Amino acid sequence: MIHTKYLLWFTLPIIFLTYYIFLPDIKIFTIIYDEGWSFLFVALSIIIYLILKNKLKNKDIFELVPNLNLVPIKQTLGFFLVFEIIDFYFEDGFIGMISLWLMYWLFAFGIYFAMNAFNLYRNLQVYKVTKKL
Repeated sequence: MIHTKYLLWFTLPIIFLTYYIFLPDIKIFTIIYDEGWSFLFVALSIIIYLILKNKLKNKDIFELVPNLNLVPIKQTLGFFLVFEIIDFYFEDGFIGMISLWLMYWLFAFGIYFAMNAFNLYRNLQVYKVTKKL
């Protein structure tokens, strides 16, 4: 098992190192530019997370969403390899395959914050119910 946060922070430099080695600068810029909506999704997820985190300041946070922070490393690598094989075939080889890595990373990063925000929202609901009692 590996913590999702560590997995995300470990893979980002690897993605950009791979891009730097195999892609020209204009292609890297194009990949980043094309992911504008993904960056917006990540920013929105982080903002919602921070708002909910601020509302629950000085409260105990319970993990109401199970398996939120730990992922099995074998299953993660398995999914990655399956998607890479599919991308290699459908995205015209190695360059097309690695071009999607930033999109996958942004989606995973956004979902990580969205799920943590959902957990905070559920915690907020629990505190509202117990406050009424």
